[in-house]
Amino acid sequence: MTYGPYLSYYGALIFFPNYAPDNLPEAQLRLKFVTLKTTAIDIAQQGRNAVVRFRIESIHKGDRRWRNLHYSYWQH
Repeated sequence: MTYGPYLSYYGALIFFPNYAPDNLPEAQLRLKFVTLKTTAIDIAQQGRNAVVRFRIESIHKGDRRWRNLHYSYWQH
């Protein structure tokens, strides 16, 4: 079974193998040229693996690139 990461302008869904529940209440997601401050809002755990849904709280680095992604992928 494979998952994302799947991104939208306001959130992300990411698969983690060997997930430890206390690791991600808040996290920074680093994409190429962009760093996002996020909060884990939903965790679906299956054995050692988990799919975590994050809410994007702010753009820590790469604001212009993130907005360009929004325009090119999510506005059209």
